Amino acid sequence: MTEKRILPKNRKTFVFIDVSNIRYACRWSCDFDLDFDGFYNYLNRKYPKLREVRYYEGIASGDKRKKLYFKHLRKVGYRVCSLERKSYTNEAKYANFECLKCGALNTVQVLPENTKLKSNVDVFMAVDMLKCAAKATEQLHIILVSCDGDFAEAIQGVVDINPNVFVTVVATPMTVANNCLSVRLKNLRKVLPDNMTIANIENLKAQIAHSPLEIKA
Repeated sequence: MTEKRILPKNRKTFVFIDVSNIRYACRWSCDFDLDFDGFYNYLNRKYPKLREVRYYEGIASGDKRKKLYFKHLRKVGYRVCSLERKSYTNEAKYANFECLKCGALNTVQVLPENTKLKSNVDVFMAVDMLKCAAKATEQLHIILVSCDGDFAEAIQGVVDINPNVFVTVVATPMTVANNCLSVRLKNLRKVLPDNMTIANIENLKAQIAHSPLEIKA
C-alpha cells in the first residue's frame, strides 16, 4: 500500500527568505513593498506546524539602523541570519578609438569605477536548507522565498538527501513581462512535480504589503 503523503500545511515547516532578492522582485514585478511583520504573521496563521522563519540579509559594518531593525525582527519571531557585507571595487574600463578624420588615437572611459557590497548570504542559506533536510526524521515542508535560479541546485540537493521533503518556492508571478522568476526554477518544477511547487507572492499582497503611509524599513 502506498504511503499517504501529508499535505504541506500539516508538516513541520521551515521558511528560508532571500530578503534582498524577494524585496527587489516584489517592487519590480508586483509594485509593492514587502511588510515582513505582516509576512511572518501570515506564515504563522497559514502553517500550524511552523517551526522557524529564517531571514537572510547582509549588513554593512556600522549600520546601526539595520541592527535595530534586525532586533525588531527577532522580537517578531524571525531567526535573523546575516553576514557582514564586504566591499568590492571594479576598476574603470577604457577603450581606444582612432579618429576617422585625423587618425588620432583617443581614449574613452566606457565603464566607470564602481563599488559593490556583497555578503553571499545565498550560499549560507543554501547550506542551511541542506542541513535542515538532512536532519529531518519525518515528512518536512521547506518554503523558499526567492526568485533566484541559483537555488535550483540546492532544491534538487534537498530532495536527493531527503525524498520526504516538499519544497514550496514563493516567488513573483510567472507570466508578467517584467518577471524576476528564474527559468531554472520553473523548469525544476517540471522535474520534481511530486516534491515542489511555485506559489505566487502577488496573491498575498493584501496581507503582506506595506500601506502607502507606512515607513519602509
